[in-house]
Amino acid sequence: MSDILPNLLSDMHNSDYTEEQPTPSTNDGNATTNNSSNAAAAGSSSCSPYDVNSFTLLFLVRPAVVGAIIGREGTHIKELRAHNPSASITVTPGFADGTNDWRLVAITGVRSCVLKVYAGMLKSMSVMAHNNNNNNNNNNNNNNNSNSMSGKIGVKFLIPKSHMGAVIGKGGSNINKVRQDSGGASVVAEKQGGYVYRLLEMSGDAHQLEIGLQILLQILESEMPDKLLLDITNVHQIQPHHFEFHPEKQQQQQQRRSNNNNNNNNNNNRDVEEVVVKMTVPTEIAIGKIIGKGGSKIQSMRQESGATIHVDSKAREISISGTESERELACQLISETLESQESIPSNSD
Repeated sequence: MSDILPNLLSDMHNSDYTEEQPTPSTNDGNATTNNSSNAAAAGSSSCSPYDVNSFTLLFLVRPAVVGAIIGREGTHIKELRAHNPSASITVTPGFADGTNDWRLVAITGVRSCVLKVYAGMLKSMSVMAHNNNNNNNNNNNNNNNSNSMSGKIGVKFLIPKSHMGAVIGKGGSNINKVRQDSGGASVVAEKQGGYVYRLLEMSGDAHQLEIGLQILLQILESEMPDKLLLDITNVHQIQPHHFEFHPEKQQQQQQRRSNNNNNNNNNNNRDVEEVVVKMTVPTEIAIGKIIGKGGSKIQSMRQESGATIHVDSKAREISISGTESERELACQLISETLESQESIPSNSD
């Protein structure tokens, strides 16, 4: 369940988009009505996991598209928040390491909220793409393809590495299902990812991408009902090495792990300021795996990482404090603990 790592890198619930005026959202737990989630509702006489459990949908878009999502002076994102008060919406201005090729978008809530906000974003993105295509065709005096490509858009979903095997399916069966049932969306799973996520690129028109996500969520809750996508409290600390292949970053992570194994009692190199990061685990089973028999597992992770790890079993909340390297190592150890329990084979390697 590799999505745990960036969740643990977050220190507070933040639904602000930092390019515009911050507008905190309210998580009151009430799902709003979604008239476009037909696939999600079809055949669901009883509540499915994502209908009652809050989770975070993460995807990347190009910077040029962010304007459509936010709107002039933030009008569109404010409207999305006003109409979906139970959803948390975040659009990052870039990444701390200076990477500006992509912007990270996060929508947190139950399924109906997430799908409704996502559909609203797709609509705005599609309008922008349509206008851009028309302008390009007019500039080139070539109107032969003005309709064939109008409104085509694309996003890259951040899929936990532990979940990508289920997304792909045996022999690619599940990805093919998304392609076919969405009406022809292009769906490509990148072969290499970061040490937390792999990217799943989906492109097509707004309707295809909307249906594609609905089918994707159905696949995940069917294949992995006990290992749901998590509710991420703050996406701003997610960095490209979490979802892109950066061998040097992964080597650094291994080096930190080795150093902490040898010096877990040495506090001379601690950061000046310690940050407490928190996450919510969706099931009691996952909490049990993290604690281990008689607390053996969590004690081992504390010793190996050097971080302070506290588990609130009733709230299903984990808090980690320590230096940045200690926090990241603790996150990795928790991620590995849950991944070792996976029953679904991965097609990611």
